[in-house]
Amino acid sequence: MSLFTGTASYYRQFRPGIPEGVAEALDKVAPSRSGGRRRLLDVGTGTGLVAEALLDRFDDIIAIDNDADMLAAAESVLRPKLTEGTHLSLIESTAEDFVLPAGWKADLVTICRAFHWLDQPAVLARLDDQVAPDGLVAIFGDTSFWTATSPWKEAVRDVVRTFLASCFHEVACPVVDQKRRKCL
Repeated sequence: MSLFTGTASYYRQFRPGIPEGVAEALDKVAPSRSGGRRRLLDVGTGTGLVAEALLDRFDDIIAIDNDADMLAAAESVLRPKLTEGTHLSLIESTAEDFVLPAGWKADLVTICRAFHWLDQPAVLARLDDQVAPDGLVAIFGDTSFWTATSPWKEAVRDVVRTFLASCFHEVACPVVDQKRRKCL
């Protein structure tokens, strides 16, 4: 039994999806594959809100969660929305134990509203082998990542500022410093 047993319908009903600006930014910064399949790995998918927002932007999607009811809710919403040629796998697994299919590497990994539940060092180490060499990992949630204080957020924020900040200035900026009201 999972910690979330019995909550899937409430998550689906009351938890908001991700803003369109965030979906656009993720789409923009994730690598495009000419003639190849664009791959998304959604970790801690819950009821599929992130996968749903990115459904028409990726054609090979793996969404994992450790709760069967959450995955069933995701299945009921996502499967009818798939376009022809889009492949969707919903897999019951923890992030720490998940193994990708042989030869499959993610162009984008999303972890939304779930990173705090995970064994963070173990998951990040595992992602080293699960992300394409030019792929990205996006860890995000509902509170401002840029103003929150915790050691892991500060470390990730430094990486984002150093390596990815220029990407966010090319699209409608989803990352706003709440105090200064400007793109970071």
